[in-house]
Amino acid sequence: MKINKAIKKILWRVTGNGWTATEDDITAINSIIDYINMENASQALNYELEFKLYVISFMDSLIIQNTSVFDPIHQKEFHKRIARSKECIIDDLRKLLNDIAQNQIIVDRDISTEHPMTVSDEINKKDLIKLNDAIKNPIEKAMLFGDVWSFKQVIINMTKMYNQFKEDYYD
Repeated sequence: MKINKAIKKILWRVTGNGWTATEDDITAINSIIDYINMENASQALNYELEFKLYVISFMDSLIIQNTSVFDPIHQKEFHKRIARSKECIIDDLRKLLNDIAQNQIIVDRDISTEHPMTVSDEINKKDLIKLNDAIKNPIEKAMLFGDVWSFKQVIINMTKMYNQFKEDYYD
């Protein structure tokens, strides 16, 4: 029996067609109906959010891959990426954040990104001095070695951001 039909049957019973409902019975039934309606609305909202995120991700993927919506290989690869576990996706984000932090130190310290064999000894020496100075600072050392963001930190922060997003736009 579908939920709407079940609710109508119970309401029919408690409104004088089977048993006499007390005020507490009516309050309980109304609370159940309110809960079901709230869950249905929340579920519809989650499906809408999921759909919008899928479309946005797909558009971004099309831009990055410079391909067409009709490319079956792109669609297959996109679906494989989305089908990965939440933990794998969070770990990819952790790696990306650590790479960004590492690159930021290189930019901030003006360290050459050229291969050491393609630049002069003078530039190599200056870069080594800059790297040694960076390693003396614990924060910069963590940034250089990709230890700024842990899996736990990323998942905590992403959960907070997601919950704030839902609160801002859907509550």
